[in-house]
Amino acid sequence: MRTKSWWVRTSLVAALLVGCQSETTLEPTAPPAQIRELPAGWDSGDTGAFEALIHQPPWTEPLEWSEPARSVLFETTLEDLATPRSAELAVRAALLMALDKRPSTAPALLARLERRLPAQARGRAAVDIVCARALGRRAELEPALRGNLRALAIGPYPHPELDVRVECARAYLEPMDKTLRPIALSARPVLRFLVRVLRAETPAERNDPPDWKRVETIAWPKTRAADALVQWLADPAPYTADASWGDQNRWAERALHELGLEP
Repeated sequence: MRTKSWWVRTSLVAALLVGCQSETTLEPTAPPAQIRELPAGWDSGDTGAFEALIHQPPWTEPLEWSEPARSVLFETTLEDLATPRSAELAVRAALLMALDKRPSTAPALLARLERRLPAQARGRAAVDIVCARALGRRAELEPALRGNLRALAIGPYPHPELDVRVECARAYLEPMDKTLRPIALSARPVLRFLVRVLRAETPAERNDPPDWKRVETIAWPKTRAADALVQWLADPAPYTADASWGDQNRWAERALHELGLEP
């Protein structure tokens, strides 16, 4: 079972990554960035101090990390996270690395995801969630790299953690025109996967069985899946992960019908 501290860390990750930017807005064209070194205390202060740090200039402006800084962030993000402290540092490194908008940053973020690490050490999934969400916001992401996100979500060898799979699915869908009908063939199975997440742990999963290991706490991935589906629906009703099975399944069925995803 995931502990309260894990969810606090994951919530912080979401808040930090959203920052001043809308959830559904891709990065605008930015002015030239400045070469920066890592801020003092990024790896030693407490969580609150780090959060305050990256929400103030110059870290809220376009930047490029120096090569030594990029190397430190890349190595820290890729760590195996044997302890909660190393997980915390990897989350911070991934958040800082995502501030660098150069195209060469995207493969570094993807490299972490493609390790497909199970969440055996607390905090691993939080690092991967940061990387996936950062990639989804990159309007310039190469098609091949975006295809890798799709594979991490629904491919034959997906990421082992459901939370991360949902974030990879969201990242893959992010730049697509959500008003276009019929929906692109490449998007349809990704959207069906998100609906399957909504059906998990309800009687409806008998007819749409999950292809992931059972998780005890599924409200987070369900909420994230519904938030992604809402962007494709014309007039969606609110989704509540703690609603009755009947209400959850009716919401999922309406989404399937409106998006034309029925078998």
